[in-house]
Amino acid sequence: GDLGNSAFRNESVASRVWRALPITLELGVLSILFALAIGVPAGLISALRPGTLLDYFVRTVAIAGLSIPNFWLAMLLIVLPAIWWDWIPPVRYVAFRADPIGNVGLFLLPALVLSFRLGATMMRMVRSEMLEVIRADYVRTARAKGLREYRVVTRHAFKNAAIPAITILGLSVATLLGGSVIIESIFNLPGLGSLMLDAILEREFTTIQSVVLLVGVFVMFVNLVVDVMYGYLDPRIRHS
Repeated sequence: GDLGNSAFRNESVASRVWRALPITLELGVLSILFALAIGVPAGLISALRPGTLLDYFVRTVAIAGLSIPNFWLAMLLIVLPAIWWDWIPPVRYVAFRADPIGNVGLFLLPALVLSFRLGATMMRMVRSEMLEVIRADYVRTARAKGLREYRVVTRHAFKNAAIPAITILGLSVATLLGGSVIIESIFNLPGLGSLMLDAILEREFTTIQSVVLLVGVFVMFVNLVVDVMYGYLDPRIRHS
C-alpha cells in the first residue's frame, strides 16, 4: 500500500490519490445513474414499439450519442450557453459537505456528458436483446397464462435481456474513468483524471503508476460485481 512520494511535491502519492478519488467516483456514479435512467427506459420503449416514430427518434438519438465525441459535446455545453444566455457552468470545486446543492450543480453537466455515450450504448443493447427475448416461448407462455404486460416485460423478459446490458455496463467503467481525464480537465474537476494529466505533463511516473494501479483494481472489482449480478438476474447461472 505504500505508493511512494511525489518527486516534485512534498507529499505522498497516496494522499494525492485519495484526495482525488472521491471526485472521480462521484462523477462516475452520477454518469452511470444518468445512463441507466435514460438508456434502459428508452431501449424498452423502442423495443416494445418497433417501427414507430418514437422508435426511430430513440434510435437516432442513440446513434448521435455513439458518434459525438465527449470533449466536443462538453465544449458546446460550455460555449453555447455563454453566448446565448451569458451563463457558464461553475468551475470552482465545492465539496459535498460544504455545499451539497453547489456540488451537485458542479457535477451535473460533466456527468450528463459522460453518460451520453454510455446511455446510447445501453439503449441499443437493451433494444436488441428485448426484441430477441420478447419473441421467446416462455414470454409467450407468460402472456397465455394471463399475466399483465407490465409483469411479463419486467419479470420475464427484461431480466434475461439485462444480462448483456450489465456486461456492457461493467466494461464501460474503464471507459468512464479514461474519459474523465478530458472531462475533468474541461470542467476543472480535481479528480483522478486531472491528477493523471498533471502527472503526465510533469513526468511524475510514480503518480502515473499509482493511478493506473488503482484504476485496474477498481475495474477488476466492478467486473466481479457484474459476475455476481449474473446469478441474481438468471437463476440458471445461480443454480449451476
